[in-house]
Amino acid sequence: IVAVALFTTITLSVLGIFAKITQVQYEIYDMQSLQNNAQYLIEVLSKEARMAQADDDGTCTGTSGSVFFSQTLAGGDSVLKFLNYKGECINYEFSKSDKKIYKNIDGSGQISMVSSDIEIESAEFIHFDNITAGIQPITTFRFVLVNPNYEDESKKIKIQSTISARAYP
Repeated sequence: IVAVALFTTITLSVLGIFAKITQVQYEIYDMQSLQNNAQYLIEVLSKEARMAQADDDGTCTGTSGSVFFSQTLAGGDSVLKFLNYKGECINYEFSKSDKKIYKNIDGSGQISMVSSDIEIESAEFIHFDNITAGIQPITTFRFVLVNPNYEDESKKIKIQSTISARAYP
């Protein structure tokens, strides 16, 4: 009886350790996926914003001579628009209902900027664009990315970056 109890205790301990290790591995994988998505989002957006050019006729940004246009819409959605180096109107839109950021090139359709297993809790685009006053245009973006499998606050990634466009006055 003592041997059976000892064997059962050891077996249950080993299984408990194995289950905990497996759970930690899944959490590490999920955090790695979150970090990869955050890195991709910030790198793509930064590169494109850095290469933005002045919209001379205002067809993309709505104001002639501006580089960036950003707006927070009703319901918490936000938009960042600019003309890329190819002359295409780039539109990044945060959809609060979908919890995604979509990229749209010249109205050709939306492309999600993060994988389907990642949600964006909040997104904000802020721009300062006074190219006529001789000030280099800049834009700041802030994002909070989450994995919907976890409610824990420590499982969120908050990122912010400020980019100045290469479009000089």
